[in-house]
Amino acid sequence: MSLRYGETVEAGPPTRLCGWFERHLTFWGVHRWLELNGSTLTYRHREHGPVVWICDLRETQFFAGSNPCELVLCRNGIEPLSLFAPTLKDLKIWFAQMKKVSDGVHDFYHFSAKAGRTRYGVIHLGCDKKDQEDVAIYTVEKGYLPLQKVLILAKRDLAIVEATQTHDSIVRVVDLFESSMRFYIVTELINGGTLSSFLAQPLPEAIVIDMMADILQGLQHLHSREIVHGNLDPESIVCLSRRLPCRVKIVAYGNAAARRDVRLLGGASLKNWQQLAPEVVCFQRRTTASDVFAAGSLMYRMLSGMNPFKANNEAAYLACVSRGISVEDNVWDGISNEAKSLVHRMLDDDASVRPSASDCLNSAWFRDSIGDADPAESRDEILRMQSDPKTVIMDFEQGRSFGGHAISRNKKVDTYSLSYGN
Repeated sequence: MSLRYGETVEAGPPTRLCGWFERHLTFWGVHRWLELNGSTLTYRHREHGPVVWICDLRETQFFAGSNPCELVLCRNGIEPLSLFAPTLKDLKIWFAQMKKVSDGVHDFYHFSAKAGRTRYGVIHLGCDKKDQEDVAIYTVEKGYLPLQKVLILAKRDLAIVEATQTHDSIVRVVDLFESSMRFYIVTELINGGTLSSFLAQPLPEAIVIDMMADILQGLQHLHSREIVHGNLDPESIVCLSRRLPCRVKIVAYGNAAARRDVRLLGGASLKNWQQLAPEVVCFQRRTTASDVFAAGSLMYRMLSGMNPFKANNEAAYLACVSRGISVEDNVWDGISNEAKSLVHRMLDDDASVRPSASDCLNSAWFRDSIGDADPAESRDEILRMQSDPKTVIMDFEQGRSFGGHAISRNKKVDTYSLSYGN
């Protein structure tokens, strides 16, 4: 396994360089002091004066200007700055060293439109400069410490990245880059939308079984490599098409970590109760059983259109999980007993008795459904839901359509019915 370009950048000892530049090309030009330390360029008015500005060359464009000895710096959102080296020889030395340390994501990938924003940063559409392959570039601000720890782990032990590159049910990570302020995760580009866009009402069981097969196969692959996802929710499941039925993939980076290092991820956020196993709510170690619980919650929501548990605080949530789920609502009348049995087992409050992802795939629900699903029947059900005036119109943007995950092609907000038409 190897990254496409990320690990080709030389680490080596940090480059150090300093010297005077002129701010203007005149006899009485104003002198400025530049210091290059690794990829960090510092600008001062005096050699030992206070720092005026500092930038990371891996996130800064620079080039030789049209005038003799001219170096042009283009920092993000700031007017280009021209500086003049004392001699052409000095300019060549500076330019060569700056080029050496600047190799990064911008050298290999072209950034185009901003596709969305997540809690960790910004998503851009992009393409590989070499072969023009479309990609999604996920920018992670280092201020978000939990994800930063995970990505440091991923760069040190590439098992997590490797797992994304070897299974069809997991969004493939193409590259990883790091600057002083950000991480860049380059992934395959998927345009179908996140699963959260599809959960406004129940989905046909034949559709759900195919989606759950993809999700559980992805978890089975991660778990077989001693990796716990740790944050499986509708936003971390993406669809390969805007039309049902469709395949889905797991976004495996984020909270994913090697099982032995799961404790690095800290406690759970209680913002989305329905995805959390009770042991996670109690701030215990995340395990493969926690992932199975989260998958069971997704299965419940896809089949019923409802959350399995509703609570306003930690104690109430734990009490709900202890009582177990209910499948007495009318919406469950047409659901098979095998599906009800499996979702009950996956959402058991005792982690030790929950089935593994492999056990789920070997359950009667999957065994008895192979070859039994009628595509025409599923399509009829989708058309019936489309014609229902109560069908909810779902928005594919609203911050949910983002790269590596799911990209919206238009800046305007386009809405689609459950048939994913137009």
